Parts: sequence; C-alpha cells; structure tokens
Amino acid sequence: MISLDQEDIVTLIKKLMKSLGLNESTCMVYAILAVSDKPMTVGEIAEKTGYSIPMVYKCIKELVENNLIEKIKFNSTNVYSANINFIDVFEKRRKRLMEEFLEPLSRIDIRRYPENKKIKEIKDYAKEIYNYFKKINDIKGK
Repeated sequence: MISLDQEDIVTLIKKLMKSLGLNESTCMVYAILAVSDKPMTVGEIAEKTGYSIPMVYKCIKELVENNLIEKIKFNSTNVYSANINFIDVFEKRRKRLMEEFLEPLSRIDIRRYPENKKIKEIKDYAKEIYNYFKKINDIKGK
C-alpha cells in the first residue's frame, strides 16, 4: 500500500486529468473537488485554488460539459461535486477518439497516396486501434 498525503493525491489526479486533455486550471479545480468531503461553492473553490471567480466558473463550465462534475442546488446556492467514476471519463474519451479520429483515419483511401508507405501504416494502425476499442465496447455491451 502507498502512503500519499492529500497534496500528492491532488497532484496525481491533476496529472490524470491533464492526460485527458484538460488545461492546468481545470485540472486543479477538478482535483480539489475530487478530494473534497463535501460539495463546494464557487467561492470555496476560488479560495482553495487561488483562482478568480470568473476563472473558476470557466473551469466549472468545461467540467460540467465533460460530465466530470455535477451542479447541485443546496439552499438556493449552487455547489459542485466531482464525478470520480474514472471509467465513465475514459469511456467517453475512447468513444470520442473512435468517432473523431480513428474511424476517419482507418478509412483513408490509400490509392490517392501510392508512393507514401507511412499513410498506409497510419491507416492500418488506426484501424487496429479502432477495432481494439470496438472489441472493448462489444464486451461491455455498448
């Protein structure tokens, strides 16, 4: 078992979220919410992160859009809580990768590039990854 203090946990969560393509400030807001025992207001998040209120709202907007946090109405105030189900996050990213990048790359018409072996390799590898992800989806029944 690894003994980590809360700051180490926040750092690891920030790095995990950064690997998913989120910017530094959004990762920090997410990490703070992820380790919080209770939902937090925008003001509490701003105080904890040192970010301005408008910056926190910008981060929250992105996190809500990516289903990484949820907004909860509490005594006429909005509070925010992190979705720490990382599997949902990864599956959403995998689906996006499949639809936006791998599927189109796997359908490249290589006849247009008869002399370029790299484009054929890209197509083949994209198709391989796409099929791998598709098998995962089939196993999960999605």
